[in-house]
Amino acid sequence: MSKGGNCGYTGEEPCDTGEVIIHVPRPNGPKGDPNLYLPGQGGGGSDPGVIGGDCGVYGNCGDGGGNNAPSNPEPPEDPCKKTKDRVNKPQVKDSLTSLKNHAHTNTKEERGFQELKSGTLQPGTVTEDNQMFFGIGSNSLGTVHTHQPGTIGILAPQDIMTFLDIVREQDPNSLGNAYSGTVSSSGTYFINFTGTASDLPPAMTEAQEAAYVDNLVKLYRKDYRMLLKQEGKASGQILSNTGLEKLFFNLLDNIGLGGKISLIKENNGNTSTIQKDSSGNPVPNPC
Repeated sequence: MSKGGNCGYTGEEPCDTGEVIIHVPRPNGPKGDPNLYLPGQGGGGSDPGVIGGDCGVYGNCGDGGGNNAPSNPEPPEDPCKKTKDRVNKPQVKDSLTSLKNHAHTNTKEERGFQELKSGTLQPGTVTEDNQMFFGIGSNSLGTVHTHQPGTIGILAPQDIMTFLDIVREQDPNSLGNAYSGTVSSSGTYFINFTGTASDLPPAMTEAQEAAYVDNLVKLYRKDYRMLLKQEGKASGQILSNTGLEKLFFNLLDNIGLGGKISLIKENNGNTSTIQKDSSGNPVPNPC
């Protein structure tokens, strides 16, 4: 995920994952203690800034006992149905067609869009090669962007962090509405959150997130090389779809979100959920 580097291109180390740059609200004041914002620490609550019923750094306010779970949560909607409904929206369908065409062009300039809760689509802003800016806020619903030829064709560490920020912007009753997607020569993948607010990792300061993502990318690169070797491929070659899906599920495990995010592949109107079998191998299930 080196800025401006050639990682992931033919003959180079396969590490350029197609970075997404986002704008995120950051902790401040006494509840912005850095020790509260490290993944895997502090209990992993939905907002580690919530102390004694006060409002947290993301605006989450407790009920005096720190319990802000919805009293009547809606039954979760099938992520596959959500994806089918999404890709069949005329405006989204046209945008995806354009992204699929662009993803096969020999350029390092990504393209993408953000969908707002109103249904409006906004284009992302290209900042550098293989980098794109989305302004994530209270109106955000989801994002889709391309990973260009030679980069890794599935959601990368920074993509997951962006997605988690979108999830945090949803109503507690409808966290599963948030989505992210990547379009590449390896196919179109979408993700949805299937956990609860208590499953979300704590939010981080900008500096902490940068350091955390840097460590994730190191694991991601190492895992990519291992999977290439298992497929009998050399550095600079492309993983199979099965290899990419293993890479993604391993990334979720490293973040502590295994089983909390669904992976769905869309291919010309054919939609499949990707799940692990008893041996840990990804298996497509048409839906």
